[in-house]
Amino acid sequence: MTPLAIVAVYMVKPENDWLLDLHLTQIARCTETPYTIYGAPNGLSAELHARLAARPEIKLLDIPPIEGSGTAQHSFFLDRLVAAAVADGAEHVAVFHVDSFPIQPGWDRRLMVELSDDRPLAAVQQAETKDFKPNASGMIFRGDFYRRHTPSFLLDPVLRTEPTYAAYQEQEPHFPDTGTGYGYTLFCRGLSWRPLLRSNRVNVHYVFGGIYGDLIFHLGAAARAPGVTPTPEQTGAR
Repeated sequence: MTPLAIVAVYMVKPENDWLLDLHLTQIARCTETPYTIYGAPNGLSAELHARLAARPEIKLLDIPPIEGSGTAQHSFFLDRLVAAAVADGAEHVAVFHVDSFPIQPGWDRRLMVELSDDRPLAAVQQAETKDFKPNASGMIFRGDFYRRHTPSFLLDPVLRTEPTYAAYQEQEPHFPDTGTGYGYTLFCRGLSWRPLLRSNRVNVHYVFGGIYGDLIFHLGAAARAPGVTPTPEQTGAR
C-alpha cells in the first residue's frame, strides 16, 4: 500500500538538470506523507536516467511512446503512470510537471483533508488564461476516485463531439489538453473539485512563473517550443 504516489513525465534536456534537481528537492522538502515517485524517463540522457534510477523513492516505468503531439504523448504517459500507481495500492495520487513542485511544507496533508467522496480532487486552475479545468501541473486526487471512474488525462476526440461535452465546455471553458478528461469525468459524475488559483501578486507574468493556492509553483516553460507561447490577446488574459 502506497500512501501517496507522485507521477511525473521526465523529459529534460541535460542542460536543464538543475530544474530536475529542484523539482525533486522541493518534493522531498515539502511532502510529509510517505511517497513513491512514478516517473516516465522518456527522452532523458543516459546520465540523467541513471541519476533517477539510483534514487530509492523513484520507480521508473519503461513506457513505449506513441505517435502524436507533445500533449498526446504527455497524457499517454501520465495515464499509464497513474494506472501503475493505483495498481500498487496508492491511496492518493499527485501529478506534477518537471517544472512544477510544492513550495509549502505539508502541502499534501493540507489538500488531502479537503478531499471527500463528493470532492475527490484538487488541482491548479489557470483561470488567468481562461482555462477552467484541472491542470496537470499540480494535481492530487483520491485513489478510490480513479478506481471508480478511471479517467484519462486527454479526452477522446469522439467524446468532444457529444452534447454533454459542449455543455461542459460552456459551463467551464477550457483548452482541451492534458487534464480535460479529469474535469469532464467530474462534470459527468456531478462531483466538485478544489481549484488552486494563482496567488502570487508580484512580477506576475500571464503564463509563466505562477504560484497556485500558495502551495504549488509552476514555471510553465520547460516543455514549450520557441514561438508557441500564447499572447495575452490569444488567451484573454490581462
